[in-house]
Order: sequence, then C-alpha cells, then structure tokens
Amino acid sequence: MAESCGTKSWWEDFDYETLTARYGQLEHIIIQVDFLKQYVRYPRVEYSIPAASKKGTGHWGFADILAFRQKEIWEIKPDDENGLNDGLAAAESAHYVGFALSSCGDGWKPGRSYRTKEGNGVVYTFFDGQDKVQLCAKQASAGSVLYFWEVNDKRVPRRAWDAKYRTRVLNDIKITYFKSPADARPVAGGNQPGAVSPLKFKKPVIQDNGLISEFVALKDQFATAIRSTLSQGIPDGCAIAILVPSRIFQAGIDAARLNRTLQLLQVRSKRNVGSDVLSITEALESLGRIVIPTVAIAAAAAALVAAVLVAVEAVPVGGIIAIVLAVTESSVAPAAATAAEGAIVGGFAESLRLFLLGREALAIGATLVVFAIPSLSQAKERRITSIALASPMYRILTPEELRATRLAQPAPEIASSSIADALLFREPLPGRNTDWIIVGIAQT
Repeated sequence: MAESCGTKSWWEDFDYETLTARYGQLEHIIIQVDFLKQYVRYPRVEYSIPAASKKGTGHWGFADILAFRQKEIWEIKPDDENGLNDGLAAAESAHYVGFALSSCGDGWKPGRSYRTKEGNGVVYTFFDGQDKVQLCAKQASAGSVLYFWEVNDKRVPRRAWDAKYRTRVLNDIKITYFKSPADARPVAGGNQPGAVSPLKFKKPVIQDNGLISEFVALKDQFATAIRSTLSQGIPDGCAIAILVPSRIFQAGIDAARLNRTLQLLQVRSKRNVGSDVLSITEALESLGRIVIPTVAIAAAAAALVAAVLVAVEAVPVGGIIAIVLAVTESSVAPAAATAAEGAIVGGFAESLRLFLLGREALAIGATLVVFAIPSLSQAKERRITSIALASPMYRILTPEELRATRLAQPAPEIASSSIADALLFREPLPGRNTDWIIVGIAQT
C-alpha cells in the first residue's frame, strides 16, 4: 500500500549488505542535507520503499534522495569520470522506481532535475589556509547524482583529497550531526575508508515543557510551521530553536496589554465612512490579502500559478496576536492592498523576506505564524491605526549548542566560521543575537 512507503527508518529494517558496501557516506550526508534545504521539492532522504533492497534480500530499500513534488528518485555516487558509477547510480535509481511504482503510487521516475540549493553545483565549502575546498555535485544520467572535490576550483584526485582533508571533515561532521562519537561509528563490517554511519533523521517534537508559558497556546501551530517550512526531520540529537524578536517577546509576556487593547477598542466589524483606519476584525480579514504580492513573488521559482496566504486563525498571546497563515494555490490574481491596508502591513514585507532567506519558495500547504502588535489612535473611538508585524525564525541547533540553550534567553552566539552554518538549515540571524529570544525548542 502507498501508505507504507516512507514509514520505515533505515535502522529499523537494517539492510546490512547495502550499508556495509556503501562508499562515500561522508559525501552522502552533506549532499542529502543540502537537498533537504530545497523545501519546495518536498524532499526526503533515505526514503523507505518496501522490499526494494538492492541486494534482493526482501528488506526495505532506502533511496538516497527523493523529491515528492516531482516524484523523482536519485542515487548518489562518486564521479569516476569513466561513466561506471554514473551507470550504476542510474540502474539503482531505476530499481527503486520500479518498486515505488508497485508500492508508492503512480508517477515515479528516475530524477532529471537535481540541482544544489544555491544552484552553483557546490554543496559545501571550507578554507584550509588560502585554499578553498569544495564538495561539488551534479545531475548526470537520469536518476544519477555524481560528486567530486575541488581545491581552488580544480578537481583533485580522490586519494589526494582523502589523505589531506577527510579526517578533518569527518571530525566536523561528527560534532555537527551526532549526539556522541559512538553514534557516528560506521556499520559494523564496513570496509570503506573514512566511513561514518548514515544519519538518523527524526521528526522534531515540541515537548510539554518546550515552550515558555505565554506561548504554549501556539504549540501545535509552531510544530506545523516547522514541519511545513523547515524540515520533516532533523539529525537525531539536534534541535530547532523557535526565536522571536525581543520586542515581540516583551509584548507577548504582557498579558494585560492585549486585554486593555481589546477593551478600549470594543471591536467593530465596520469601518467609518471616510476612515483610513481598521478594526482588529478588519485587520485580520485583510492580512491575507496584504501579504499575497510578496509571497507570490517568492513562490514564482516554484512555478505556481499563484501562492495565496489565507488567515486561518488568530490566537491571543499576551500583549500580541498570533495569526496563523496557510499557503494555498489559486488562479485568482492577488488583490491590491488599500491605502489603509498598506499602512497596517508596516514592515511585514521585510520580515517575511528575512523568513524566506535561503528558501526558493514556500511550498503549497505550508503554514506560517505571524505576530501582530496593534497600535491605537488617540481619538475617543480608539481604533487601530497600525499593526507591527513580524515572523519568528527557526534555527537548527547542534547537540553541543542545544546543551547550552535555555528558554527565554537570547539566541546562542554561533561563530560565523562554524561548519554548522554551512551544513545545517540555517542562515545568520538578522541583527544581533540579543535581538532574538528563544521562546521554544523542538527536539528529536
């Protein structure tokens, strides 16, 4: 049944023959993580397909990378320049496609659209003195992704690279992705040099004590937003910090503020004739229309007809209102914002741009949480004149960073040279780290 596909983790139905023979596990990890950053593809790695073991054992098979949106499957191999590995990867991809068509629904095919996240063929860069060292990956034959290393933009022989750099990168990978060195040990019996265990990707979960009390009402919404805009799974032992701007944090813990606002406002559903201000009800209704043009531009790379943000829920949180938005698909052209709506949106377009930093587009079905702080007029009627809007940020933490992280504290300082910034799903935070406060943590 199609429902069974993707439900088994590689360590739950161990395909010993395949994993002990795998070459280049280090490169597999880096390429897979880069692929997972391409959110709009609905990417998966080590995806389980019933009975598809390449060794014919009847065990589950695990495809290296898979794109649900295009229904494409790839296998990853080192580029040997003589075409042997290209043919092998293509054959293995075709093998998985055959079993996927039997068990996972129609439409599956060997992948032809592989690209790196940045679109430049590079998945990882580091510097060794004056030397620039890069791992490159490319689409080859259908279903085949080939990788190779370059130093100062020149391809280097595999053995030369291994001798000089593999130990360093391997140690960095172990620190970044694994709970302990023991978790990184290669499969027993493997005979490949510099091997490391495949990553255990697990779903991040917000535990009962994983949010500060004022934001507990958003537990389910945060969890959905993380899975739909960041990742279905992160390396076991890592975590996701939920960060909000410090001004949002301060307003969020001020419950009396929102109560005063609502009492003074005495929410009305209609606008006065000639008025250029909105009530909360009107503001919430118009919010989806306000941000449509910004998101439509961001979604253009996904070849969507139009991406529409619809306000589906409003949740009071202390002195702010959290608005839950859903990305849907529509052929209807976005409506232009009115003058009043233009004033209401404030800096949200910039906030959304920062949230989208590093993303090609928002996938259909994504959920966003947006924070709104209404400002009131000084007139007797006390209507809203503007709303300050901001998006939270979600930042992957390594196991080491997680141990030093506390709720209600500023975002941890992370060195810009950290390998984690190059390998994990995160971009530098805008502004200072102290401008962002941790209100929640999702852990594996």
